[in-house]
Amino acid sequence: MKRLVLTAIAVLATSPLANATITSSESARLGAAGRVVQDIRTAISQDLWNGARCVIVIPELKKAAFIFGGEFGKGVMSCRSAGGWSAPVFMQLAKGSFGFQVGAEQVDLVMLVMNEQGVQKLLDNKVNLGADAAVAAGPTGRQAHASTDAYLRAEILSYSRAQGLFAGIDVSGGVLRPDDDSNEDVYGSKARPRTILAMREISAPTEAASFLSALRAVEAVNDHAQVATGSSSVVPEPARPTTTTLSTANTDLRARVIDAQQTLNRILSDSSPSPVGTSGTSGSTITIDRARLLQLRDQLDALLRAVEK
Repeated sequence: MKRLVLTAIAVLATSPLANATITSSESARLGAAGRVVQDIRTAISQDLWNGARCVIVIPELKKAAFIFGGEFGKGVMSCRSAGGWSAPVFMQLAKGSFGFQVGAEQVDLVMLVMNEQGVQKLLDNKVNLGADAAVAAGPTGRQAHASTDAYLRAEILSYSRAQGLFAGIDVSGGVLRPDDDSNEDVYGSKARPRTILAMREISAPTEAASFLSALRAVEAVNDHAQVATGSSSVVPEPARPTTTTLSTANTDLRARVIDAQQTLNRILSDSSPSPVGTSGTSGSTITIDRARLLQLRDQLDALLRAVEK
């Protein structure tokens, strides 16, 4: 058993996540994105949530910096997968031709990616909104749904929230691309959007918990609202079992552990590494940098605290 644990540590120490360190600004970005999703709740209809392949949130976009300062709006994106919402990819939005709501100095942008074609375009280096990908101002309200030709053709539906008002917005002219610096900070130098979103070889950082929980919670709130109001815009899904916050956290933890196990199994089957400090058939010895071991210890401590709560 000891040899197996040491082998697992050696494998994890060489994974992309071993070099990752999230900054305070990246952690704050994830927290702000989670709050935006929580606040919009039923403003977007259930059928749109059900149909969205990915959700992009650009929180706290400052008008002055965006228009005059040449800055990027920075946000995060998560996509659906068989195991739920993926680990978030950090994104940035370059200045476009769209305007802010009158009097607003700061806005939150929310974009729903509605089909696989849109997802694949976002996995490339950059997407020119309105040119490379069809965009439309999204409908709002529980009764609004993507039934018109404009919505059906759109690959991305976009919304803005400013001064408490939530409305659709046309973001044509903007340039959306991965925030490579932040992705490497959080997931390691080998992390790429396709790895984070499609291959699911990387688990979400603990700081992303509120954002991912908000995505699940909004769906649950919308499910309840549609059933309670008898809306005809969507056929309600079968009732879902009620879960506590603890069971949801345990489910998330279990999914992350399964992801890690699958990654470990793939690496073990490919390279069959020897335990730490021993020689393999080739006579080579695996060595682990002390800093990586300390980082792994911190990750294990955090995992233990989550389990014990």
